[in-house]
Amino acid sequence: MNHISPDVLKTALQDVVLSYAPGELAYLALTSKPELTVRDRLAWALHKRLAGAVVAREWRNSTGWIDLAVLDAAGNRPLALLELKAAYTFDFAHPDRPRAMDYRNKMAADATKLVHADGTDHGTPRYVLLLLTHPMAIPSLGGAAVKYRPGVSAALRAHGPRRLRHMAGHSVRTLLACLGPLHQGTWDGGMAFGVHVAIDYWLVGPLTWGGPELKA
Repeated sequence: MNHISPDVLKTALQDVVLSYAPGELAYLALTSKPELTVRDRLAWALHKRLAGAVVAREWRNSTGWIDLAVLDAAGNRPLALLELKAAYTFDFAHPDRPRAMDYRNKMAADATKLVHADGTDHGTPRYVLLLLTHPMAIPSLGGAAVKYRPGVSAALRAHGPRRLRHMAGHSVRTLLACLGPLHQGTWDGGMAFGVHVAIDYWLVGPLTWGGPELKA
C-alpha cells in the first residue's frame, strides 16, 4: 500500500468533482452543505484507487466517529484518517468573524481527535478537509430552496464575488495554517438557480503531531 499523501487525496478529489452531473454539485451546495455527498464520493473514489486497502465511512474508535478512514486489508489498522467540514465563503469573510472562528475551533477539535485515534502513530497521516461554496452572484431563482441566501446575498452585496472569495481564502490561511500544510484546489460546480457556483477546497495535512496550539 502506497503512502496516503496529499497528492493521492487530491487526485481522488478530482475524481469526486468529475462524478457529478452538470449542475448537480451547484444544486447540492446551494440547497444545503455538501459535506456528506463529498465524503461519500471521496470514499468511493479512494476505494476504487487503493488496492489492498479498506475505505470506511464513519469509522468508530475510542475518540469517536471519524468521517473517513483508510484501513489496512484486514480493516483494522488506520493508514490515513480524514475529517470534513463544509461552509460558505461568506462564513470566512474576515478571520475574526465569529462563524470563521467557530469553524476553526471545530476543525481544531477534529484534528485533536484524529491525533489521538486508536491504532495510530507518528507515521499515520491525518487530514482535515474544508469545502467553501462560493456562488458567483446572488441566486435569482429557487426561493427558500437556497438555504443560506441571506448570508450569501449580504456578503456579495458588501464585497462582490471576487473580493469575497479572496477574503475567504486569506481567512482560511490565517486560521488553519497552525494545523499543518495547506493544499488548495477549486471545483467548478456548474450552474443552479441562475448562478454559477465554485467550491474552493482546502486540504490540511498531514496534521502536525501533538495537535494544534490555538489562541482565541
